[in-house]
Amino acid sequence: MELKFAYLCRFIRKVMKNLKLTAVYTPCEEGGFMAQIVEIQGVISQGETLDEAKINLMEALELMLETIRWEKSQELTNQSAISQELLFSA
Repeated sequence: MELKFAYLCRFIRKVMKNLKLTAVYTPCEEGGFMAQIVEIQGVISQGETLDEAKINLMEALELMLETIRWEKSQELTNQSAISQELLFSA
């Protein structure tokens, strides 16, 4: 069992290290940029400058993942499921 888990961890690290997402920055008529990550519905932000839009988009992604994590943890509290936090770093 531990061998399978170790293999799974290595596989996930490899996938996450090479994970590619598409950020799209669209100029707004009133100025600034609208930003979104195409592959993850709901990760949308904006900024007065392109750099600000990029920073805000990364924050939107982080908030989306935190929200999903919290919602799922609430669903699991009444179950006998085992959850584990996985940390990925490149």
